Amino acid sequence: MKIQIEVDTDNAAFEDDPEELFRVLAVAAEQSYNIVHGRETSGVLRDINGNTVGHVHIGDSVLERDAIAQKARQEEKRKWFKKTQTNEFWESLWEGVDGEEGREYMMNVYHAIYDILGERG
Repeated sequence: MKIQIEVDTDNAAFEDDPEELFRVLAVAAEQSYNIVHGRETSGVLRDINGNTVGHVHIGDSVLERDAIAQKARQEEKRKWFKKTQTNEFWESLWEGVDGEEGREYMMNVYHAIYDILGERG
């Protein structure tokens, strides 16, 4: 049996509280127990602020590992987008957009971005 626990400590929750890693590892231990006893197949680890910081995986299913990796990539996309989602960002997208057709195009762009991120606003 292969056990894989991945935790990314590169965010404010870990800088503000050195004990945060131990809290996340305790959650990982509980998730590992649940996975071994068939209650879960894998687990997502979140920091005290609710941000995804890692995963727990037991076994070697390629499909499960791929799903976990895809969730991690999706979370990275969300983080990047939320950082860039400022008024200046949106105003720069709308510069030069004229008329109803232009506004409709930009709304399609807006919805496409959220669809990619898995969040529709």
